[in-house]
Amino acid sequence: MKTATDTQALSKLLFNAQHRMTVAAVFAGTNEVLGHEEVASRASVSRSVAHKELGVLVRIGALDRLAALRQVSYQRAASPFWAFLEDLAKRT
Repeated sequence: MKTATDTQALSKLLFNAQHRMTVAAVFAGTNEVLGHEEVASRASVSRSVAHKELGVLVRIGALDRLAALRQVSYQRAASPFWAFLEDLAKRT
């Protein structure tokens, strides 16, 4: 991807959600466990956008939701979504 705007445009075209790829990219190539506030910060999106997109990524099996007491975190799951995203990044 050339710019954040390019990523948002492609994300909107593919998923009808301009921030999904930006939020997913936070987890690309890492197994870090992150909360939604950290994801929002790294993706430069609002916390509500991060929370919404994290929920979608959990539902499609791209992320695991890890709940401990009052803290919810997310971690990259074994999913073909990541190979798709990596292949897409190489092509653009």
